Order: sequence, then structure tokens, then C-alpha cells
Amino acid sequence: MDTRAYRLVRRSDIPVFEVDLPVNIARKKAAVQRAIGAMPTSVHLVPLDFERDDLIGALTGHGYRPDARTFFIWEGVTQYLTGGRGSVARSRALQATPAGSRLVFTHVRKDFIDG
Repeated sequence: MDTRAYRLVRRSDIPVFEVDLPVNIARKKAAVQRAIGAMPTSVHLVPLDFERDDLIGALTGHGYRPDARTFFIWEGVTQYLTGGRGSVARSRALQATPAGSRLVFTHVRKDFIDG
């Protein structure tokens, strides 16, 4: 499990939104509570299925401000996007974020995943 969100909030109270499948979010929440107790108030766990759900809507429902300049980190995301009308098209909603927003991501080659 990635601990970046918890390392970031030790140094700042800037909101951090961690997006993952609902089952993974539930596991992360339980693991964080076991490890450090209460969830830090600036960490927002957002359950989302990139294939079906509205990314910006889900983020906004957890306190994200779509008018705020944002730095998106997508690690371990792109290899799960199908490339169909679902997840990739929904990710285009990030284009509407304010000027100065950024997206960084890991890219995993298909031939690596396929072995």
C-alpha cells in the first residue's frame, strides 16, 4: 500500500485525495487506522471505479475543489485503464482543471504486463 498521502500530510495540511477501487479503499482505511489511529483530516480516501464512475464528481463529493490548482499523481493507474470509452474518456475531465494544474503518472508497457 502506498503511504505517500500520510507522508505528505506530515509536512502540510494541503488536502490529499487517494482514489482507488472501493475494496482497496476499505482495506487502506482499516490498515491506516491500525497503524496510526485516526485518519488524518487532510487525507480523503475516495472509492472509485475508473471504468464506471465520474472522477471529478467523486473527488468533489469528498471535498475536492475543482477550481483549485491541482497536482495529480497517478501511480499504478494507467495499466488498469482499458482505453475504451470508459476510464480513459472519464480521465479527460482533468483537462478542465485550472491553469497550472499538473498530472504525473507512471507508464507501464503492455509487453511488461504481459510478461
